[in-house]
Amino acid sequence: SSDELLRSNVKYDVCLVDIVLRETTGDKVIVELKRKHPESVVIAISGIDNVKTVSRVLTTGADDFLTKPFNHLLFLARIKTNVRSYLLLQNLAKMAVTDALTGLFNRRHISERLSVEAEKATRYGSQFSLLMFDIDYFKRINDTYGHQFGDDVLRSVSDSIRSSIRAVDIAGRYGGEEFMVILPEIGLEGAALVAERIRCAVESAPTGKDGLSVTISCG
Repeated sequence: SSDELLRSNVKYDVCLVDIVLRETTGDKVIVELKRKHPESVVIAISGIDNVKTVSRVLTTGADDFLTKPFNHLLFLARIKTNVRSYLLLQNLAKMAVTDALTGLFNRRHISERLSVEAEKATRYGSQFSLLMFDIDYFKRINDTYGHQFGDDVLRSVSDSIRSSIRAVDIAGRYGGEEFMVILPEIGLEGAALVAERIRCAVESAPTGKDGLSVTISCG
């Protein structure tokens, strides 16, 4: 039912909402769905086909409007079109906060997340730790093996970071060969363990160059 849908914390990528409902109106459901999950695709369905109704429903936030009864091929085509748009927007949103080379968060986003964590710690008396580290002698690596290999090293270090932290931790490329990791709800002792885990993962990762071991310095 619409009540169960609105009470649920599950985020649906695509929702089909009939305008005529027993418990409430489709308009209200659409407004609430868009309030909770503004990025979700909401498609309104109705047997009422007039300009005023369509305009009203689209104004409430619906992404598309389908009139009943509808041809199933047209229905699937409209669904696919909306899903393509949804995936495109999701990809653009991800690109806006992601470092293109490493796949970690970019400097702007991780700086924003740091501000959020600092505010939470101040407001609720919670704790978090911040790791900052860079790759040792990275300029020498670039000069000796070339920038393409340097990029491979940056990607390898990023992979080592991802494999060494929790899903709730926040990792980003701060700039050049510098990285930042935010550890919510972790104090100094726990942060030191995570830092050592990352350091070991980076040092043990294969580089493809005999005798070359990449290391990091962290604080």
